[in-house]
Amino acid sequence: MGYDCAPGRLQAAIRAVFNLATRRIRIPGVDVIAYPLFEVLDGSNSADYVQRVEPSPLGGQKMARALVDALYGDEAAAISGEDSAGGVSDGAVTWYMQRG
Repeated sequence: MGYDCAPGRLQAAIRAVFNLATRRIRIPGVDVIAYPLFEVLDGSNSADYVQRVEPSPLGGQKMARALVDALYGDEAAAISGEDSAGGVSDGAVTWYMQRG
């Protein structure tokens, strides 16, 4: 797959497949927004993964924060506060999970 020898080529393929697979998704009455998780976990941090492909607990936490931020950024930040990087804090992720 080129994990080690050509990561840029593999990442380009992932982006291309994502774009092809999501550009025509239509659900009547729903605004569908495809969310590219490969931008959150881009393969540059091995601690984000288990067995190279499965998100680790740390990777899962990053994905959860990014999704909550994308869905409820202002609302979640107002309730739980933003973290030092300007993203949604762990408290916002907990808030969303309890809310859902």
